[in-house]
Amino acid sequence: LKVEGTPPAIDAGLWSNMVEALRLAATAVAEMVLGEHDSVEDGYAARHPGHVQGRVLQSVFEQDFRLACKAWFEALALHIGDMPLELELQWMVWNEIWQAANSAIAVKGPTDKREERLRQAEEDRRRSQKHQERASRSGFLQAASIDRLKQQAHAAGGVAAVAA
Repeated sequence: LKVEGTPPAIDAGLWSNMVEALRLAATAVAEMVLGEHDSVEDGYAARHPGHVQGRVLQSVFEQDFRLACKAWFEALALHIGDMPLELELQWMVWNEIWQAANSAIAVKGPTDKREERLRQAEEDRRRSQKHQERASRSGFLQAASIDRLKQQAHAAGGVAAVAA
């Protein structure tokens, strides 16, 4: 995953934390898509459903992303409706990663699952767009900064699909 430079008007430390959380989200999506995860516990190889491992990573992503943004945005009390700005950005990232992953898997995956993946990708696209629009309405971040974060999420989703 190629990380773009820090977008305008975003603190470099905040951007770095966001990108690290984004990488974690892409890993979670890849694990969920894979379906199984090999791990070693107490010297024995054990099979674990990738979905479970992915859910664990999703929780870590959500926590890390919120922590990366929270202090910075909380100081400004930024809310869009009843949702804090960091949650709008978090869900924009999450849905964009899934949109890119589902689109890529629809093309390369089994034909019997193609329609379902394409339908899900479109639903993920709409969700991501909704969160992007809400975050943009805050007026706090420049549109270019939000676009850059979304582009990074899309690239991460492509990487997740390739990994799966």
